Amino acid sequence: MINMLVTSKIDVKSNEKPDESGGDMTKKVALISGCSSGIGEDIALTLADNNWHVYAGVRKQEDFDSLSNKHENLMPIFLDVTNPHHIKDCTALLTEKSLSLDILINNAGIAFGGPIEITPMDDWRSVYDVNVFGLVELTSAMLPFVRRAKGRIINISSISGLVASPFMSIYASSKFAIEAFSDSLRREVMPLGVKVCVIEPGPIKTKIWDKGVDKSAEKLDGLTDDLKDAYSESGNKFKSAIDDAVATALPVSATTKAIYDACTNANPRTRYIISKNKRIIQLLRLLPDRWADKLILSMR
Repeated sequence: MINMLVTSKIDVKSNEKPDESGGDMTKKVALISGCSSGIGEDIALTLADNNWHVYAGVRKQEDFDSLSNKHENLMPIFLDVTNPHHIKDCTALLTEKSLSLDILINNAGIAFGGPIEITPMDDWRSVYDVNVFGLVELTSAMLPFVRRAKGRIINISSISGLVASPFMSIYASSKFAIEAFSDSLRREVMPLGVKVCVIEPGPIKTKIWDKGVDKSAEKLDGLTDDLKDAYSESGNKFKSAIDDAVATALPVSATTKAIYDACTNANPRTRYIISKNKRIIQLLRLLPDRWADKLILSMR
């Protein structure tokens, strides 16, 4: 039920543009998944500060409560992208309020890695359920509202969706899927006046990396002797590389700035790479595979 989804903190009846004579401005509407912390929370507050009505998706009651009083333009909603009932409730909420959707930001995601040989299929399914299938289902459900506004869909991918590192097969392949999905979607909805942008951050100071590193470390610690012989050396190099990347990660504001441009620029880019190593990433995508392999392995 809708009253289980949100409180009636924001009352928006339409997205009609304001009268130029100085009357109250009717705000644009944004829906963002994964707003409990990090990038999602930061862009939600940034848009709210700039006079947008923001529906901020969270999964836990404590996150709902935390966001409830942070801004008058921000409304938390329960939105687990792997829960079809949450998506249906979200659709019902927008329908009840006769809203169109100016911006949909697909930010919810999880990350961890490890050797393919020891990674159970349940881990693959968990990552794909959030990073791919949840994103697709929410996008599909929200498209009628975005089309009505001739709005924008912004998908949070990763540099791992451009260059796949060893021991990052689950996360990287899920982000490669988002890249392809976004390309197809962009070409489908472009004639309808809808824009699609992809945000491709490198390491950013968010909780997603803390959780991912912990889970990956557990995998490496639990290897059998045979697997340790096979993977310990390269696995430890991988862990060191991740630790270094986390230590030198960019602030969340670097990603927020790019997302805000994608939301507001009259001619946004189709892709925004956010990384200190942007030129290296672009080079790796141009090199022959054997050269790229050597370069990636030498960087660990």
